[in-house]
Amino acid sequence: MAARSALATNFEPDVVKIDRNSTLKTLKETLYYLSFPFGFLAFSLPIYGEKVGATPFQIGLLFSAFSMMTLVVRPILGNLLDKVGRRPFFIGGVAAYALTDFIFALLQSYPGLVMARVVQGIAFAFLWLTVYAIISDLSLDGERGLNYGKVIEAQNRGQINGAIVGFILIWGLESRFLLGFRIAFLIYFVFGAYAFWQGWRIDETLGADCGKPVASREKAAGQISRDYFKLLLVTFLTSISYGMLAPIVIIFLRQRISGNLIMLAASYVPAAVVWSFLPSRFGRLSDRFGRKRFVVAGLVAGAVVVALIPRAGSFWFLTGLWVLAAAALTMALPIQQAMVSDLTGDDVRGRAYGYYALANDAGNVVGPAVGTWLYGRGQAYPFYLNGFVLLLAGLVVLFFSRGNGRQTGKAGYYPGSGEYISKRG
Repeated sequence: MAARSALATNFEPDVVKIDRNSTLKTLKETLYYLSFPFGFLAFSLPIYGEKVGATPFQIGLLFSAFSMMTLVVRPILGNLLDKVGRRPFFIGGVAAYALTDFIFALLQSYPGLVMARVVQGIAFAFLWLTVYAIISDLSLDGERGLNYGKVIEAQNRGQINGAIVGFILIWGLESRFLLGFRIAFLIYFVFGAYAFWQGWRIDETLGADCGKPVASREKAAGQISRDYFKLLLVTFLTSISYGMLAPIVIIFLRQRISGNLIMLAASYVPAAVVWSFLPSRFGRLSDRFGRKRFVVAGLVAGAVVVALIPRAGSFWFLTGLWVLAAAALTMALPIQQAMVSDLTGDDVRGRAYGYYALANDAGNVVGPAVGTWLYGRGQAYPFYLNGFVLLLAGLVVLFFSRGNGRQTGKAGYYPGSGEYISKRG
């Protein structure tokens, strides 16, 4: 656990000093084990829905129910993070996620799935909004993109290993998919309990001395760049885009490529490997050379690749598209998260991530409903609209004032945005 010490002066209250690198390491380990069910659930939830008699639209509602809960919780939570602290909500999120694994292991009906997704949505809201804030607290100005990327990599490595466990079970129990699903989530619950033990070791980072240089901590309160509001629009658009495909991709592939679950799972493996090592590399490059160019390139490339998916007529073509899509998205997602820190002041960081998450959740509520509705009218329509929305988001990013992400060495200057609004009047 990070060492705690209190430093008191006649002019300042006691400040807890924590080991920045040790806390980041513990955070990554916690998320690694907690993420075991994520990849398997994204793949298996639409199939599970089909097995219990859900229609494509009802499967879409499973994704929307999850996002609706995060939409309700996160705006309130963002303010509390700046007042109460990060740790209580982080611990609560980890515990709720472990509980969700146990619920999935017990229930085998569509209403049960809805209930599990509601609880999971609350857990997600607590966990990831707090993670964003903790990483921001711990990161130096020149390493935000790198640290967000490393956390995403840890999450995806956990997803890969957890998915292997799940796919082995459904392969071994191919005629009893629901039983394999339940056993998988009992195993995930054990890993979730271990993640809770790991997460308990994380110290409070709000107001703590994390070893940052003084200039990095002397940022004025309440200052937000104009580009932050453009970033919220980009986040809303990209989350609509991702949300449109989440409930229908597996159904589409089973109908167009193969009904063999193991073959479909194998098509995801190379893309999952890309997600496990590329985010931190693109994040490091964005720290050095600028955020905007990477986000635009990722969104445009993603739009082109997604538009090609309806033409995927073979296993190998599909696998190649997944790899290209993953590479494109790793350029955009972790860098967008780092930009929230770049564009806002320290004292409003929790609130800023709350609104960022709100924009993301709003898109994830709209996206699945739009995607499943379009899919019923033409299988290719959601993919084409998805590509258009990503292109539109890339166009908005082009209007960011700077988006360079390079460090200037000036206290109070936020890379990627120019000066604060208050400094410009």
